[in-house]
Amino acid sequence: MAEDKEKQEGENEEGKKKGLPPIVLVAVGAILGGGGAALMAPAPVEHKEPEEPQPDYQLVENPDVIKLHFNPRQERGSKMAKVEFQFVYKLDMNHQKDVMESMKNHWNQMYSRVLLLFSRQTAQALNDPDNRPHIENELIREMSASLFPDGEAVVKQILWKSFYVQ
Repeated sequence: MAEDKEKQEGENEEGKKKGLPPIVLVAVGAILGGGGAALMAPAPVEHKEPEEPQPDYQLVENPDVIKLHFNPRQERGSKMAKVEFQFVYKLDMNHQKDVMESMKNHWNQMYSRVLLLFSRQTAQALNDPDNRPHIENELIREMSASLFPDGEAVVKQILWKSFYVQ
């Protein structure tokens, strides 16, 4: 009988298996339900700033010929000089409209500064072939500063058409 009693107690224990308490089941359900909701939600949209287009630098030859007639600086007598040239400038083609507008707005200022630059030179300095690269560098600097004050382009080269001093 004692054996039967032990058998019955063992069977009762196996039959009454204790499950998880209800609070644990609720917590597990909430965790799994929340995780499922997070997995089913749409992916967050990443807002990307529009990227600036890659610069497209090109050299452009200005079609206008700049013609200057001036009197060089002189101690005695008078001299006359005539200079004609074009220029090449470098710009980002993505900003071509801004560059053209800047050239249009500052053309007279550039013309005036270039004329003053040449008028400060002596006739001997203008005729000296060793001095021409120096004059050209000053001319490039003056034209870049006056035509493109915001730095959207830069004058790179002067194309001489005529250079006459008498």
